[in-house]
Amino acid sequence: MKPSARGLPLGGALLFKLAIGLLALFGEGFHAVSDDDFARVFIAQGFAAAPSLDPSGTSWLPFPFWLTGSAMVAFGKSLLVARVVAVLCGLVSTALLYAAARQLRLSPWRAAFGAGLGSAFPYAAYLGVATVPESLCAASIVAACVFASGSPRLRLCGGVLLCSACLSRYEAWPVALGFALLCTWDALRGRSRTNTEPFSKPQRALLLGSGALAVSGSAWWMLHGLYAQGSATFFVDRVAAYRRAIGAAPESLWARLSGYPLGFLRGEPELVLVALVVSAWLSFSIWRKQGFSGVRSSVSQPWRRAAALLLLMLLSLIYGDLRDGAPTHHSERAVLALWMFTALLEVRALELLVPFTTKARVLLVALSCLLLGQFILRPWYARRDSFINRRAAVATGAAAKSQGADKLAVATDDFGFYAVCVGFEAPDACFSLRDNDPRKKLKADPLGSVSALRKALDAKGARWFALPVKYRELGERLGSVRFVTGGWVLFEANGTD
Repeated sequence: MKPSARGLPLGGALLFKLAIGLLALFGEGFHAVSDDDFARVFIAQGFAAAPSLDPSGTSWLPFPFWLTGSAMVAFGKSLLVARVVAVLCGLVSTALLYAAARQLRLSPWRAAFGAGLGSAFPYAAYLGVATVPESLCAASIVAACVFASGSPRLRLCGGVLLCSACLSRYEAWPVALGFALLCTWDALRGRSRTNTEPFSKPQRALLLGSGALAVSGSAWWMLHGLYAQGSATFFVDRVAAYRRAIGAAPESLWARLSGYPLGFLRGEPELVLVALVVSAWLSFSIWRKQGFSGVRSSVSQPWRRAAALLLLMLLSLIYGDLRDGAPTHHSERAVLALWMFTALLEVRALELLVPFTTKARVLLVALSCLLLGQFILRPWYARRDSFINRRAAVATGAAAKSQGADKLAVATDDFGFYAVCVGFEAPDACFSLRDNDPRKKLKADPLGSVSALRKALDAKGARWFALPVKYRELGERLGSVRFVTGGWVLFEANGTD
């Protein structure tokens, strides 16, 4: 490939990813995965107003808030800024998948196809524009898993990626540990199987440093928990308590053991079906000519190590489900890295299968599997939790800001208050009158009576308040309607009962 054209494959993959993201946002009207999206933006707004090492003060890891909050310091605290950061992170994710594919010895255009495929399946498309950290974290995990067989400098890149991933999502933690063990093993052996020349002492030191860097994020967070929360594993207890409070914990042992493997199969049936059929066909074709040794030799060390690290991640997720420590909402997001790696595996398997048969036959089988997954498996077997739409809530907060409200109180029986506060863009002046934490018992319900609502507003010193439309009559007895949209109403208190 000419030097002037070297950037074309990656550029094509990035443009494709951008088009997919814009289609999800404006074509399909995707808005958010869950209320977590707005809770994260609200916390990032708080970081922009008052930076801290632990912006959330909860079990949520801090790196996504540092990233989005820093952008908000420079460009403002709007939801648009958070969305732009999310889109850019999605593009970086595609670039990381491309880099991983190239390290796996795919040609530039096949690497671009693999990166595009890993960015185009539904979950990757939606999470690539959502204000949650899964897309960048998953791509960082995949790239680091592949880099675990690379040069010492490449492993240093893997260590950096895993450090940031471990400060974003917990499923990266076992991968970082496995990565560190592999780096240590190669440093002690003095070479890896892919290198004919032994590592020098500086290279061994770099390997050890890369492994230490990979686990440094997890180690720091546990030390922080021990100091600030009194327990190094406080996050496990918090998540388990929340899951039990809302009844999200699986009841049977089988449900706990099979939850994530089935989620992997059911979340993206077309992608997984094509990969399984093509990989099985390829393995059988190689076995017929070369035996089992040929099958093993056809899978290079980077592929084996990456697959082993991702398997370790899957097993840790299953273990977390057994301990009620798995994610509560849209738990299938945790296997996004597995789907991304499956996309790269699919491209490689198709490439290796061509010498054993005709291209037309390969394409016919792949297309048949794709159609089978799309029109039979997805309607019958696939499962995906519904996404949320909080546009009206965001607009209500924005209306309060535009009308000059100095403080805004929100009272609702769900977590929609986060979206209202995000629209208000003043995290220190917008608050919920109801905690809505299922682990806590509600002492006094501000939505129970006019006097209770008045008392709650007076306690916060707020004249402006927003309520869901079903509580409009309650609000009108206390204030005047200033804005109505969708399911929300904005009021300004009259100052009398």
